[in-house]
Amino acid sequence: MAAQIEVVSTKPMTKGSLKMFATVRLGGITVHGFRVIQQEGQRAWVAPPQTEVAQTDGKKKYFPIVELADNIKEVVSKLILEEYEKISKTSTPAPDRYLPTDDDITF
Repeated sequence: MAAQIEVVSTKPMTKGSLKMFATVRLGGITVHGFRVIQQEGQRAWVAPPQTEVAQTDGKKKYFPIVELADNIKEVVSKLILEEYEKISKTSTPAPDRYLPTDDDITF
């Protein structure tokens, strides 16, 4: 039996090329922190959740929190971008950076 994949919440943004955050449910697992990125004049794409680690030299490195199989990644990206297209045509993004609240994280 194939796992159900659905976008359970989105949060539009206006912070540079960051356009939206999304939470996705993959079967019984909920993953927060997918991001829609769109640079000027380019197509939007989906970046998976990542974590930032400060190095001893002061530089930052980023590491993925989850890795999805290519076929699942394609479905997740398609669903998130469909939501982004709907939202970008009907809403005004939040003016500042997104900070999750208790209401954004479900357990």
